[in-house]
Amino acid sequence: MDRDEVAYVEGAMDATIQKFRGDTGSSGRVTEIPSNFLEEQPGSTLTYTLPRSQMLGVRMHAERAMSDRAAWVATASASLGRSDYRLPNGAGVLVEPINIKFRTGSVDLAAGARRRLVDGRRMDLDLTGTAGVLVTHTKTHITSPVLDVEHRNTQNLPYVSAAMRLTPDLSRRNNTPRPFFTIGARAYPSVGARIVTELGLQF
Repeated sequence: MDRDEVAYVEGAMDATIQKFRGDTGSSGRVTEIPSNFLEEQPGSTLTYTLPRSQMLGVRMHAERAMSDRAAWVATASASLGRSDYRLPNGAGVLVEPINIKFRTGSVDLAAGARRRLVDGRRMDLDLTGTAGVLVTHTKTHITSPVLDVEHRNTQNLPYVSAAMRLTPDLSRRNNTPRPFFTIGARAYPSVGARIVTELGLQF
């Protein structure tokens, strides 16, 4: 499965910050954490680590041939993921370490076209372009010695994408699963372009 976590983390953080903005208690201090903490900012001293990141998902793929080398494609995937980030030096006036946990369920639907560039005995190379939407429901939990806030939000993130997929034929046997590697880019109107990679098996 591919992973495009940055696309929804910023929105989940922003929704959490907005919920507690103006809170006169300790929860209001969550606004010290920038929603785009995963993005490297010039001059920023904010750092983070990712002690844990897991995702489990399934995908369905369908094609309808246009010619020997081209096809219409459609994909649908669903996944559950968790990521635990840690800001060891805090953020802003919060100098103690901060833990940020995301628990996310997502559905990704896309449709487009595929063009085979290389159809060889040892490998296939395909170029695919699609348009789709990523729907996520995220539980965000932020804790530190002075913080303990939690928020849930849902995002609908439309995108367009282009990707190159390399599928080597290692076994040369029919009906044998083949590994593949994909690298591409997704452009989201709300958060910009992201690089997406994928490693899997084709059955």
